[in-house]
Amino acid sequence: MANKEETKFWNRIRPDLNQIGWFLKTQMLAQLGIPDVIGVINGQFIALELKADEQGHGGKTEKLQEIILERIANHGGFCRKVWPENWPKVYQELLLISRRGKNV
Repeated sequence: MANKEETKFWNRIRPDLNQIGWFLKTQMLAQLGIPDVIGVINGQFIALELKADEQGHGGKTEKLQEIILERIANHGGFCRKVWPENWPKVYQELLLISRRGKNV
């Protein structure tokens, strides 16, 4: 998540995420290929790869990113590539995770 548009997107969704779980932006902290945002909701590991738009702002997800997202998913993690247009759908999925086991 190196470009300004993705950083703006992160700043927009961060309050939503922080209401339902714990999240950390990994930029500048992680090795190559680690998703942009990792966190936990209701005991569920969450990995989000942020993009400025559906096409990845002029590029696509790198092969290493795809491999890591697949490995996380194969071990029970919730992984999504997220851009502004699909954020409402992904956020609804995250809300469902946050409500598991609760009487809402």
